Amino acid sequence: MSAMNHQLKLVANRSTDGRSSGDGRQLQPRSCHSAVCSALVLFIATCFASPAAAADQKGAVSNIRVGFAGQYRVGCWTPVEVELQGGESDLQGCVELTAPDGDGLASVVTSDELTLPAGQTSRELMYVKFGRLESPLKAAFRANGEIAFSRAFVAGAEASPLSRALPSAERLIVQLGSPIGIEAVLAQQRRDSPDHAALAVVSQASELPARWFGYESADTVVLSADDQLYADFQRDPQRVRALEEWLEKGGRLIFAPGASALRSLQPDSLVARLAPGTFEGLVSLQRTGSLETYTGSAVRIELRRSGGLQIARLSDWKGAAEVREGDLPLVVRSPRGFGRVTFIALNLGQGPLAAWPGRTEFVKRLLGGHFRREHQDEQHLGRGPATHLGLTDLAGQLRGALDQYAEVELAPFWLVAGLIVVYLLLIGPIDFFLHRRLTRRMGLTWLTFPFWVLLFSAGAYWGAGRLKGDTLRVNQVDLVDFDVASQRVRGTTWLNVFSPETRLYDLSLAPRLPAVDPAEPTETLWSWMGMPGPVLGGMEQTAAFSANTLQAYRFSPALDETSGTPIPVWSTKGFTARWQCQASPRLESRLTAGIDGMAAGRITSRLGAPLTDCLLISGRWAYKIGELAPGQTVVVRPGEQRDLQAVLKDFKMVKEEKNLVQISTPYNQAGFDIRSILQQMTFYDAAGGRRYTGLANRYQEFVDLSDHLELGQAILWGVTSERPTELENEGKPLAGASQRHWTFYRFVLPLESKSS
Repeated sequence: MSAMNHQLKLVANRSTDGRSSGDGRQLQPRSCHSAVCSALVLFIATCFASPAAAADQKGAVSNIRVGFAGQYRVGCWTPVEVELQGGESDLQGCVELTAPDGDGLASVVTSDELTLPAGQTSRELMYVKFGRLESPLKAAFRANGEIAFSRAFVAGAEASPLSRALPSAERLIVQLGSPIGIEAVLAQQRRDSPDHAALAVVSQASELPARWFGYESADTVVLSADDQLYADFQRDPQRVRALEEWLEKGGRLIFAPGASALRSLQPDSLVARLAPGTFEGLVSLQRTGSLETYTGSAVRIELRRSGGLQIARLSDWKGAAEVREGDLPLVVRSPRGFGRVTFIALNLGQGPLAAWPGRTEFVKRLLGGHFRREHQDEQHLGRGPATHLGLTDLAGQLRGALDQYAEVELAPFWLVAGLIVVYLLLIGPIDFFLHRRLTRRMGLTWLTFPFWVLLFSAGAYWGAGRLKGDTLRVNQVDLVDFDVASQRVRGTTWLNVFSPETRLYDLSLAPRLPAVDPAEPTETLWSWMGMPGPVLGGMEQTAAFSANTLQAYRFSPALDETSGTPIPVWSTKGFTARWQCQASPRLESRLTAGIDGMAAGRITSRLGAPLTDCLLISGRWAYKIGELAPGQTVVVRPGEQRDLQAVLKDFKMVKEEKNLVQISTPYNQAGFDIRSILQQMTFYDAAGGRRYTGLANRYQEFVDLSDHLELGQAILWGVTSERPTELENEGKPLAGASQRHWTFYRFVLPLESKSS
């Protein structure tokens, strides 16, 4: 305050009638205009200084930390840590974060009630979804129903802690701990590559999310930590559990503990639970031929000076050993719920491996086929009619399909254009000639002109009502995944709501899976769904952001409901939910793995409704089962299988010249077939990925279970009439809504070896 008072005194002194120069000469008196300007400066300074002083007394938002080392993806739940500075007295209240959603509406996330001690610094970890690449973010502290203090941040602004979001299609690799050579892999990528990835390096466990959905931005998490980070994890079990839950719900983890395994990863440690087996200790590896063969490197690993490589021995592991040396597995890929963990027994930062030229190719293989197929996929990016409109992702095509309502019609262009011409003729030439030739009183145009305007406005409103109706409509898709071995259930819901009037909704989703005991707790994550890509209205459009004039709506503290969500008249809004619980699989299977991934055995349904369009997938083979009725047992025999890609791509026999050849049916990027879109999303890599669809599958990539087919598991896919979820408004089933519902079940089935 003293500095501000000094500035105000200077302003007051300079507004006197006269002043002296530095050499003692008297200067001319200031004009009246100068005095007014000085007074105006004083008034503005006082207005702006007072709130700042009040904010200092109550507290302040001193800083924020967003994402992983400042990186996050648009349209994904992102961790935001807010740093608060206490004022002159304790404050009881909550933190509010406001950011635009995918439609440009302001959404508010609220923390639990907390106490901000006077004069102390507090940190609150929250989660926000940003709907634009350069979203603004407002952080505020609300006490006694009023905003005590707040601060606004602009993404990408100079010196702003809020950086610009990554596009929804860009991969984000989060590395925890010491480097393993990922930087060299990413340095080889082209910036415009469809599989371009960014790297975020996190060195402290405290910088990680404490809830599983905080990892939504991450494509892959690499855990190659040192002893200190493992010790931090051990003291913070909530963050280890969050990482484990994200993995089980569809995440991808690369676990490379190296030589720290024996010291820090004892079988009873928290981090050791992430491994696909049990740590037995360290052994010395003297031969590396399998590593060199795996990477195709002509340069051998130099072991003479080091005396061998120290590797972690893993026992009782599950999955597939991608690289092994004798009886020592060096790289193991294993399913973990609906996710996948890749375990590396080697310390890639160790001297001989760090200097090995083949390490870059080795890491590239660890990261997955996306990086190896980069140049093959580039020629397939952006083909077809949908991409010319900006559609680049299958999730965007799904949202477009959910925006189609059979009973809601759009006025054809020719009708709109014709009515505009008639309107212009009526208010112009016809109105003129009407009064010039018939009434001969031109002043009457002050009556007829508003008449034509009102007539056409009422007609337009009546016509729109006839075309779009007055019924609340919902299009909804449920995808329910059952992991038979662990009895874990994962549900994903996408839905669009069409409102016939401008109205505020308090929306939530209630899972009601028939097999789940009502007492079984079900965790639900409810949110808006944005449109990926630069399409009109999408999250990555390059137009400058302008805040929507509709009022802000709020998420519940548990993020399972939105209240006060505005939907304008005859408009739609997209939502999505992820939910999970434990439940019996209602399916019995006894399948054994045969030659080349073929399956044999029996499947018995315990469902309450038939499962239609059933497809059993094992390895690179598919078995068309058709309908599976309740209580029915199906026998799966070798020889009845078809090539999986031939089924997913709908191969047909056509005659070319004198020969019959099989060709795939081109994927319809502009189509609205829900079943076709979801089948490509859920078996994206198995069907050929972008090379077949011409679209990416990044925004909702966690639903793709293609990699599980390579890890000793089969998948049964089918359509059911059961409705496992119900949309609610104000905690009750949405009344008066016309709903179209699609439900798809997937069962992840274990494949037993013939020897078992």
